Amino acid sequence: MKTIYSKSICIITILLLASAFSFGQAGRGTGRLKGNVTDQKNKPLKGAKISLIFLDEEGDPRTTISNSKGVWTFIGLGYGKYDITAEKEGFDSITKRIKISQMNRNPFMNLKVKISEKEIVKKKMRSIEYGLKLYKEKNFDEALIFFEDFSKNNPEYYQINLFVGNCLKEKNEYSKAIKKYILLNELANKTNDKIFEAKGLARIGEIYILKNDLEKAQSYFRKSIEMNPKDEILAYNVGEIYFGNNNSDGAIKYYKIASEIKPGWAVPYVKLGYAYLNKGDIKSAVESFKKFLEIDNSSPEAETIKEIIKSL
Repeated sequence: MKTIYSKSICIITILLLASAFSFGQAGRGTGRLKGNVTDQKNKPLKGAKISLIFLDEEGDPRTTISNSKGVWTFIGLGYGKYDITAEKEGFDSITKRIKISQMNRNPFMNLKVKISEKEIVKKKMRSIEYGLKLYKEKNFDEALIFFEDFSKNNPEYYQINLFVGNCLKEKNEYSKAIKKYILLNELANKTNDKIFEAKGLARIGEIYILKNDLEKAQSYFRKSIEMNPKDEILAYNVGEIYFGNNNSDGAIKYYKIASEIKPGWAVPYVKLGYAYLNKGDIKSAVESFKKFLEIDNSSPEAETIKEIIKSL
């Protein structure tokens, strides 16, 4: 009897051990894993999602969230291989493969994540907005310092040369401004960026307008439109440059180009109307204003235009 009893105990023990081993293999057991999540500067990240997937058997991942110190913990892990992933908005996710032990203490695991390129671009765009705010406030000296510093630290963002040139232009430093626009054009050309290359050409044309060299200005404006012939905004802005410098003929030409590129856009027609008024061409002004109303009769400016037409 004693022998039979001993054998029974032995069989039960073996079955229990086999069961425990099977349970561990399924990703459940007595193992424990602890770690943290940090950024590239080793700053702890709170609120990162940590996912743990047992590789030896299919199943839903186990998840947890890092605390205020970036620390996370998993308990009740079985022996085997796992993939552990850290995710947080604004950062690139990271995945590491680990082997969990139930007998020995598992090493503390650091998951270091990098700020995503998209987030870096967002931050830089927000930074540029600060410079544009200074520019709009006509604080050209500070805006220039900001944009030049940004350009020095971020040479890959060659487009910033447009804003540097704009500040120099407003400070009447025309030669320096032209050099920045030329640099913009050269760098844009290397990357086949026709939009900014065209903008640079138009800005150079604007400076020649300010210098009363209409022939050179016209040459650069023509090149800018040829560079990007489907950009109605570019054509419209050239018209604005002429209009702002009391050159009605030039304004009319480019407002017309803008309206031809985008026929359903009402704005160029109202500006055409004002440009024709400046020339004393009442008939063409009325036709342009009516075209504006035909396209956008609900515009906040519509009532004013209707009154202007009545008065002509």
